Amino acid sequence: MLATVDARHERSREDWVGDLVRKTRCVTFTAAGQKSVVTAGGKALGNVHSLESLKKAWQAWQALPASERAPGAVRVGDERPIDRAFEPPAGALVVRTYTRQLERNSDGTLRYTEPEDYPQAEPEGTRSGSPRRQAARFREAGHDFMWIPEREWRAMIPEDRKVGARGPVPESFKLRLLRYHLDPERGLGEAQWFTRAAPDDGSLEWIVQSLSPHHLRLRLEGHAHLRREGGRFGPTQYTPKLLGYLTYDIRKRRVTELKMVALGDVLNTPRGVRPGLHPLGIAFELVSDPSAAERVVPRGGRDDVQRYLNIDSTNENP
Repeated sequence: MLATVDARHERSREDWVGDLVRKTRCVTFTAAGQKSVVTAGGKALGNVHSLESLKKAWQAWQALPASERAPGAVRVGDERPIDRAFEPPAGALVVRTYTRQLERNSDGTLRYTEPEDYPQAEPEGTRSGSPRRQAARFREAGHDFMWIPEREWRAMIPEDRKVGARGPVPESFKLRLLRYHLDPERGLGEAQWFTRAAPDDGSLEWIVQSLSPHHLRLRLEGHAHLRREGGRFGPTQYTPKLLGYLTYDIRKRRVTELKMVALGDVLNTPRGVRPGLHPLGIAFELVSDPSAAERVVPRGGRDDVQRYLNIDSTNENP
């Protein structure tokens, strides 16, 4: 199986997943970790750095005896329950996020970036190479997940369900969004840039857009002004506007749709990838039935899951 695991967490899991990681040593102790191919029985077949290395791991898998590759040859997870400290809380929404660097055409319309949009020279003081040489990676969307505890999303379902009624989202939801999920670093590296964001660094409110006997539909509107001083390449700033929609099934008492986009200009993309002012978009999409691969701990919670889930204006991050 191909396993992508988080070096900071998986080694400390008290379940069969942790046992497998410790046995195969298939993660590093670094922030970035690594992607490794391991069998269900705990045999490491190789690390994945490129398509060629993945092909070699596949060849190693095919070379194993058929008895090790047959369905049901190895049973896992029977003796030890899953360590729920690394699972979304019961009732929480799991939202997938995509962070995409963009550029503007001469007429002002948006487009995906091209290699020529990235500097040819290596950023001063780094050894990462020319951003243009890494453009294929930088042009891809950066992926993450967001967890929204049940108490928060239920607080967004208004008792006054008249069309046009409005109110603020819970402060904890807004702070988690500002500090961890409006981050231009996602997809570039492991740092976090706005963990000290305060409540007045942004706003987000719900508005009742439509109502039927079966469904309540909310429109989400807001903005953010996030800034970090003193970066190696100058201050980093992101000033997006936010627009989204939430649909609530009244009879089933659950959220069936949540989608939102943040779009605005970022000043000095982290790591010197793109100096100056450029557009950046971040999309949010509800995962209705999360698979195991979609239940991984969000980047913002990898150091302290409880701090991430129980965020408020007094527990500032370092």
